[in-house]
Amino acid sequence: MMTTHSWRTKFGLAGEKYAERLLQDAGLQIEARRFRCRGGEVDLVARDGTALVFVEVKTRRSSRFGDAIETISWRKKRYLLRAAGRYLRRSEQSWRVVQFDVIGLASDSHGRLSAQWVRDAFRTAD
Repeated sequence: MMTTHSWRTKFGLAGEKYAERLLQDAGLQIEARRFRCRGGEVDLVARDGTALVFVEVKTRRSSRFGDAIETISWRKKRYLLRAAGRYLRRSEQSWRVVQFDVIGLASDSHGRLSAQWVRDAFRTAD
């Protein structure tokens, strides 16, 4: 049986592929794609030297109603943190540095994507 995907799913998957290339071009190594567990999901998990980076990718058709990054709610952050915790427990390595990055992608009228990458996006100011 063939699976059909909606245009939103296809657009989101294309955005994740774009973000993956962006990370790789910056020297990060992809550890996992679309990590899912009960209660959460992480789009990409990458290694940046000694840091493990959990990446949320938000793809939008335009930035007309705000940046994609602005759409991440406290609830979504909670799901990401839960999934990251489960990933870390399953991992056979220990990580001293863990961070959460967000890559927001927006399409222009010609279908070209532009990226906004926020590193360590969930860090709070002390």
